[in-house]
Amino acid sequence: MFNMKILKLYVIKEFFYSFIAILFFFCLLFLVSEFLYRLREFLSYKSNFSLMFYYLMNHFPLWIRDALPISFLSGIMFSFGRLYRDNEITAIKSSGINLYSIITPILIIGLILSIFSIFLNIKLVPETYVKVRYIREYQLKGIKPFTPNQFQFLTYSASNGEKFTIDYYDYNKKIMYNVTIDYLSPNFVLIKQIKSKTMEWKENKWIINDGIERIFDPQSKELVSEKKFKTKIVNIPDKPEDFQPSITNCVEMNLFQLEQEIQRLKKHGMNFRKELVEWHFRFAYSFTNFIIAFFGIAFSLGLAGRYSRIRHIVYVILISTIYWLFLSFSKTFSLAQVIPAFWGVWSGNILFLFIGIILFLHIRR
Repeated sequence: MFNMKILKLYVIKEFFYSFIAILFFFCLLFLVSEFLYRLREFLSYKSNFSLMFYYLMNHFPLWIRDALPISFLSGIMFSFGRLYRDNEITAIKSSGINLYSIITPILIIGLILSIFSIFLNIKLVPETYVKVRYIREYQLKGIKPFTPNQFQFLTYSASNGEKFTIDYYDYNKKIMYNVTIDYLSPNFVLIKQIKSKTMEWKENKWIINDGIERIFDPQSKELVSEKKFKTKIVNIPDKPEDFQPSITNCVEMNLFQLEQEIQRLKKHGMNFRKELVEWHFRFAYSFTNFIIAFFGIAFSLGLAGRYSRIRHIVYVILISTIYWLFLSFSKTFSLAQVIPAFWGVWSGNILFLFIGIILFLHIRR
């Protein structure tokens, strides 16, 4: 039992040597790339070193999130590949030790990294997007934080089902201009329509002014009556802030904000596919670390002989590229509403996990 513990610690140590080195390399690569990409901007606005440093350091949660899967896969391939080349794997099997006993800790590490990646995705990475945008636009360029309160050409579905078309909305003044309100039957047939010049929020209720109300027959769909009015109260529970479109990019929202935005859009009958795909993606991408562990172990224990290191690199690039292309294509189809959001994001994980487990089970123990 004691020797087994030492053996497991040895394998874990070998893995972490490779994993940490490769993770550091990719983060450094991202840092240099971002620095060179923004260098002209830094020079144009005469940025000082501390601001540049602060800007780049705030990217690290994002870079770590992006580098974890390929670093984990590379760490497995190189560490287990070395053990296999040096005949240490053969020695372990000759001692009657089941390979699964030294592989299991790596799978557990993959699961832990996936959980850590979820934490990055639901909290730290969204905060990173907000911070770096603030530093670049406000502190570097001097642009004031953008908080628009005036909107044009809005469509909105109220909580009671009314459909609003608004030419112009001044949120500060709580007033809308050229408003059309459509009342639909359960069969989505227009039964009433109100057009008004203005609609304003006064004394906790919506008041429309200088309008015309039309009633339609739900069967024939013909106009039944029409009357003008000076002032009329619209009985809806929706408040001024409900009509205000979201101005935050969904990648900048933490998980709680994203869920709230999905519920808000769903409540008002608006398209929430982009937000729903983003919600699933944050979890699906995080589990990449665990899934590719099966591939890394299976391939690394089958590579020996000449050029094995080169083949390790080729396999890492090949597996990563195929997985990322599959995930990108399925995500695009999901955003285009060709396939459901869940399958668009999770299908790649399910397929690769299935293939990875099959390869893993064929390892000679």
